[in-house]
Amino acid sequence: MRVRLFCKKSSAQAEALAQDLIDHRSEDLDIARLQDDEILQKDDLALVLGGDGTLIQWARRWGSSGASVLGVNLGRLGYLTPFAPGTAKAALDAALAGELERESRMRLRVVSDSLPDLGPALNEVVISGKDAGRIGEFSLRREGKALARLRGDALLVATPTGSTAYALSAGGPVLAPDLEAMVVVPVAPHSFSFRPLVLRPDERIEVEIHGEGWVSVDGQARFALEHGQIVEMTRAPSPITLLRQRTDDPLDHLRKKLGWGLSPQT
Repeated sequence: MRVRLFCKKSSAQAEALAQDLIDHRSEDLDIARLQDDEILQKDDLALVLGGDGTLIQWARRWGSSGASVLGVNLGRLGYLTPFAPGTAKAALDAALAGELERESRMRLRVVSDSLPDLGPALNEVVISGKDAGRIGEFSLRREGKALARLRGDALLVATPTGSTAYALSAGGPVLAPDLEAMVVVPVAPHSFSFRPLVLRPDERIEVEIHGEGWVSVDGQARFALEHGQIVEMTRAPSPITLLRQRTDDPLDHLRKKLGWGLSPQT
């Protein structure tokens, strides 16, 4: 097994931790920093040193490799990167010993005519109007059949992982991370007649934009849309595999991070 380290950009803390981990296991293991042109294999282990955004960056580039991912949190929330920097060495050793739980996370396949490969989305796909502050108009179809025509800031389609990100801020439901489903959430809709919708993962969702606009994938890549252009989403064939402690409960982890159920302080 090879171990490759992917660091948060311009982070001295991440670089120092990476060197510490390399020194920790370099005598008995092929461990090094991940190079931009490097190809990962299914039996490789990736250590992501940063926050959730860093892990999403890694997933866009190498997520289809099948390599398992161990995330060390140097950011804020750390929902996808559950290990603290002080436990990184122990977590690496546990991963190599096969002592960590493997958790599969669904992604979305995203395609649109005339656009380059949009890449699988780990969190969400957002279709929005061209100009900030101006309302957009969108048609939503499921398996080719019309569902709704909406006006608002944007329409997003999220994975269970992404249900705790932008979709949650827009009023969508939280989906268990091991669930396979898609959630459609309107952002600042002009009408309350359409509510967030949870759909099967194997369904084909299409969003047509009326007027010019944008499609954003995981907040990492954005592409311009022409009037009448359609963005199609369905389950991607390649999920990613995250590693966590077997005693960890992802929903309990989220509860602690977001302060669910806490009594108001007096």
